[in-house]
Amino acid sequence: MSISFYGLTEDNKPIMLDQEDPAFLNMNNGNAHSFLAFLGLPGCHECSGDATMPDARRAIMRARATFEKKVGNFIREGSDTQRPGRARVIQGGNDENYFARRIDDFEKFLNTVADKGAVSIYWA
Repeated sequence: MSISFYGLTEDNKPIMLDQEDPAFLNMNNGNAHSFLAFLGLPGCHECSGDATMPDARRAIMRARATFEKKVGNFIREGSDTQRPGRARVIQGGNDENYFARRIDDFEKFLNTVADKGAVSIYWA
């Protein structure tokens, strides 16, 4: 499963970027959970959540200001587990470069949906 990010206008109309849009933002569940926790945004309760645009922008500023101090707590090794008679489980990992890149991706997403009238964002 994966989690995609969307904008929301003041009158609660969703702003859904096309998957071909360079600012489209999607992550696997594990990486989305750790990235949102790293940003200090509400976690993925039932794989969904929301934040106001000012809260999301402050999260980016905090993440950049505390990057070196905090990022090590959120890094995960990937895994690929296969057992006889059970489903194969592949869990994506992440590293410092992943978080740095995702902060930039998140900011690009925010700027794009804000230009389209978003006052808040949500993920599902």
